[in-house]
Amino acid sequence: MTTPVELQTGVLAYADASYIFWSTYGLAEEWGSYCVMRASQTPKKEDIELPNSAGVQSGLIQLIHGSTWNVTARDDSRMTPPAIGDYVTLMDRNGDLGAVGAFYDARVLTPNFEATLKQPGERVLVIEHVTLIDG
Repeated sequence: MTTPVELQTGVLAYADASYIFWSTYGLAEEWGSYCVMRASQTPKKEDIELPNSAGVQSGLIQLIHGSTWNVTARDDSRMTPPAIGDYVTLMDRNGDLGAVGAFYDARVLTPNFEATLKQPGERVLVIEHVTLIDG
């Protein structure tokens, strides 16, 4: 057993007891010197409402067919940013595609660049894995 660390009064944590995905660590391992600042993942889905004869919704079909990531990374002149249609490998932290923590190839849909005054530039990427196409 490891020595507990007191996080705040009355709250202890053990080094071998952390099972969370911490920060953006490990999300995109192949990205070398890019520093992933933010990432969000949502299921790619379509909702189909089924009305009855009176026009009231009486059923719902949800087609979940992939996952979409929005990833913001610090720009680095030593790397070539991904282009539209390029594939990158990302971790599925949401479980949309199967096992949580598994890696999947996903296609870059939108590779944007953002900059503000006196701040480093950032690549803002919309990346998608469609189960029937990419999987």
